[in-house]
Amino acid sequence: MNQASLMIAAQYRNADLVKRQFGDAFYIATAYGVFPDGSDVTNQLQALVDMANTEGRRAIYFPHGDYHVRLINNDDNVYYFGDNAKFVGGYGKKIAQIGFSTSDGAFVNVKDFGAVGDKVTDDTAAIQAAIEALRLVGGYVLFPAGKYYSGELKLYDNISFVGVNRTFDYEYTLGPSQIISRIGDALLFRANGASHIGIHNLTLVGQNRVTHGIDASVRLLQISNCQWAGFDTAIGYDTGITQGQQWQISNNGIFNNNTGINLMYDSKVFDNFIYTCKTGLVFNGSACNIVNNKIEYNDRHISLTNTQRSTFVGNTFDRAENEGIYMIGAKDLTFTGNVLMASGYSNPNDWQQTHLRMTNCTNIAFDGNVFTLNYWEDNTKPTHLLTGSGNTGVVFSGNDMDKGAKGAMITATGDISVYNNIGTYRTVKDSLAYGVEKSYEFWTDPVADNSKKTLTFTLSFKDTTTSSIYASRVFLLVQRGTGDASYVQGSVTDVIGTGNIGVAARISINRWGISAEGSKIVLTIANVNTARNPYEVTIEAIKS
Repeated sequence: MNQASLMIAAQYRNADLVKRQFGDAFYIATAYGVFPDGSDVTNQLQALVDMANTEGRRAIYFPHGDYHVRLINNDDNVYYFGDNAKFVGGYGKKIAQIGFSTSDGAFVNVKDFGAVGDKVTDDTAAIQAAIEALRLVGGYVLFPAGKYYSGELKLYDNISFVGVNRTFDYEYTLGPSQIISRIGDALLFRANGASHIGIHNLTLVGQNRVTHGIDASVRLLQISNCQWAGFDTAIGYDTGITQGQQWQISNNGIFNNNTGINLMYDSKVFDNFIYTCKTGLVFNGSACNIVNNKIEYNDRHISLTNTQRSTFVGNTFDRAENEGIYMIGAKDLTFTGNVLMASGYSNPNDWQQTHLRMTNCTNIAFDGNVFTLNYWEDNTKPTHLLTGSGNTGVVFSGNDMDKGAKGAMITATGDISVYNNIGTYRTVKDSLAYGVEKSYEFWTDPVADNSKKTLTFTLSFKDTTTSSIYASRVFLLVQRGTGDASYVQGSVTDVIGTGNIGVAARISINRWGISAEGSKIVLTIANVNTARNPYEVTIEAIKS
């Protein structure tokens, strides 16, 4: 016998001990006098098989060795598995091998251990028995189509769980291989620091967003082509022990959870659909890549606290009820090629009606992203691109801000640079009663020597009494020679009638010179129309 089997044989010779240790999971042969010591153990094994048929436990584990057995009756419903174990003496039934000689890992089927998969029977013991069968050598636990109702499952190194689900897109229809967490259990999978864990082609179902899916202590975790729904934290619940790292989470549908993924360190999250969660992704670690995910209809898409040295590339963030991405204390992050749409669409707080809310963040770069409104509805959210305070080294460069926000694009304070972006810089929609004068602030991009920028204002006025709509357009050419910047007003198309611009608007510039932030322009509009009707005014500012 090898060392592992000797340990098992020595520890589990007592049947009462095995019962206390494993409950109704499975039998260990050596606990019932069935030893690979050369003696004839036919009678002992027959007694154990009879007990299995009576008690309903259908699996027997054989530690490494040769078992002298002549013939066993009534063994059709009993499953044998072992660590390089075999029968000698004439008995023809085979022992399923999970020993160290199986180089590609063993495969065990949960139904061979008594799992029913009818959504009613508690399959915890049967599934745990399948896991225990692979504890020493690792391998694959197979889940045929079925609905397996299970309590907490303890994991060990080098074990993967595999179902028969197809590839998932954005959908709520659950796949054929389901594990449904038992009401009252804290976790479905408890890793306890295990490594090299795989979960593939399965549907994992929590209970009323109370149960957690798998804890965060696991290292070298691969999850692919699964559905995770109804959990408190679906993937990566922090139990406070060793934090996991080196995860690869791909091609999953993660929905209807409080937290979709709680990410730690040195990991990749790519090609997932994460939707209808309170927070799609919580990330408080470092050195991760979040790539090509579709993250939508969450209360908040991403929450980043003290997150460092990570990239977000090619993701689509669509319709967050609150701020789309929230960051506090984040450092050295890059956002490239992402799309953010319709953030903050149902939050009453102005500071959360924003694509981004950032506090005390350092060295955050946004390059080549698209920021836009909920263009398919009323084009009113978000109000802002960025809110927050205390930030340093935040840069927006080369982004498409086509209708990026309805109000002031950036209200956050700190060292924030915005330059060389295209599209609508800011859109303002406001009411303007007769006799009222209001001012609105806009910023230009920085202008280098001998370069020019154009800032175009399109003003639309709707007479709320007659529903008549008028429009004006103002071009401001911002140029710089070797000295301070100057502003040259271009052509003004006035289709309203009298007044400077429209019903009566005038341009004033209250900041000269060039700075990292560009220069501020204040557009002041006064309603002095002769009919004395109130107006609804829309201002769209475009940089080019």
